[in-house]
Amino acid sequence: MARQEFLERLADNHEIQIKKTLEDLEARIVSQISTVTEGADAVSTKIAIELRTDLKQYIDETYRTTADTLVRDYDQIVNEFMEEFGGLDIPDKFKSLTKVDLLTINQLKFQQFAGFEDLANRYLNEISSQVYQNAIAGKPFNEIVKDLRGLITGDVDRRGRPMSTYASQIAHDSVMQFDGQFTVYKSKEAGLDKFKYTGTLVTDSRPHCVTHLNKVYTEEQIRSIWQGSWAGKSEGDPFTVRGGYRCRHTWLPVADEFFDAEEPQDEPIQVPTIPRQTGRIKANQLQGIGFTTLVAKLDDTFTKNASDKRYVINPITKEPARRFRARRVTDYGKTQISKKETRTRFGSKTTFEYSNKDYAAINLLIEELDDLAKKYDVQSLRGIKKVSGTRVMANMGDGVLGLNIKYMRLDSKKSTSSKWKFGDDKNKRPYTADDYFDDPLDKLRATFYHEFAHSIHQQKFVNTFKGYNRPEIEKKLVQITKSMRTSATRYGDSNSQEWFCENFALFHMDRKDLVDPEWIKFFKENVNVKGI
Repeated sequence: MARQEFLERLADNHEIQIKKTLEDLEARIVSQISTVTEGADAVSTKIAIELRTDLKQYIDETYRTTADTLVRDYDQIVNEFMEEFGGLDIPDKFKSLTKVDLLTINQLKFQQFAGFEDLANRYLNEISSQVYQNAIAGKPFNEIVKDLRGLITGDVDRRGRPMSTYASQIAHDSVMQFDGQFTVYKSKEAGLDKFKYTGTLVTDSRPHCVTHLNKVYTEEQIRSIWQGSWAGKSEGDPFTVRGGYRCRHTWLPVADEFFDAEEPQDEPIQVPTIPRQTGRIKANQLQGIGFTTLVAKLDDTFTKNASDKRYVINPITKEPARRFRARRVTDYGKTQISKKETRTRFGSKTTFEYSNKDYAAINLLIEELDDLAKKYDVQSLRGIKKVSGTRVMANMGDGVLGLNIKYMRLDSKKSTSSKWKFGDDKNKRPYTADDYFDDPLDKLRATFYHEFAHSIHQQKFVNTFKGYNRPEIEKKLVQITKSMRTSATRYGDSNSQEWFCENFALFHMDRKDLVDPEWIKFFKENVNVKGI
């Protein structure tokens, strides 16, 4: 599980636990008041004063006990961080915890627990005062209960913020704050001075967070930027408070090796301007770019694309909808590919590495997919992530493209092409559309176009959460039975969705002689009535 997703899930889980605990606390207090009044319609001042001792005991047994459990969970945050930290190109001595580290962790835990403790003391006084004031006023039992519930878990008849609201905010923010504090502590210890601002974009993300998401800065630059003002800002150290209350973003340490030599090391990564090579160019026309340049460019593109209002929001979580298990909300707005990967099969290790021309190819093809998105009025892609395995070249889901470095490189493509045509032996058809092209870039292009076609049938005409899981085009594709369709590739015979995507790729690669007429009819009637 990605560290960012782990943090968000842990924070959400802690909120749920603390809210449940306060519901239990409220029930115990109401039950005790009912018991000590012995059926009386009101609470005496004597009973109200004596109740304070009971209230402290109930808060200790419920709220403080749960808070202690939550803070102990922060060991998981340390483990997730150290696993990721160990993958950086830093000296081995910083990849494990020392005795000093353990002492620091305990100190940071104590700081976060203090926030829960302060709230407990504050509400012990407020609840005690509420009961006493009601006793003086002679309020009836049911009115006292209503006021208590308003004070602890919230009530429609009470104004202001109840204890539950403050406690759930503390539970959420303490997770993210502890992570931020430990991140900067270990990073400084290892001599790292650059950090990437990462996290999830939601509908109400602060403009400040949107602006700086996926950008890399030095500590000095971060502290300078965070001196500014914005709505929802929380005062404090930028590594702790991040965007403000309930911010879902965090800082990732970045080793210098992340940067290409072409990038200035004393400045944040700026979004580069890469001149677009016009026309459907071939592989030998590509002008290589660096890894950092690609990531900076695509992160900016995907962050903007992820804010497209046409992407459906989950009404329960208030986050961007997610349909495919292999995709996570934290994948949106990000470029997640590696420079190289080592795969082991049957005990043998093989390393695959992208070249600068591969980076240029990926950038160019994403631009071409953006053109297709505009042409067919569908959302542009909002992320790229790496795909492992021995069989899958690429995949698509939730607007995120998956690429397998083993197959999606220029030098992984054979410079041969199939000469098959309709009327020939169907058993001699190539497996996928890319086999009809001999240029390595065209082979990649055919696969990119195929995967984008998946995004069309997954996203177009979808504007509700219910529809997100059963898109209109996919419902119509089911009606195209095997006897109704034909394909120039064996993969296109798999099902109606692959038939749709293989024909889309061939059509837009100007191989209309290999396109099923039934596909053209379907596309015009169900995807783009203006014609193609």
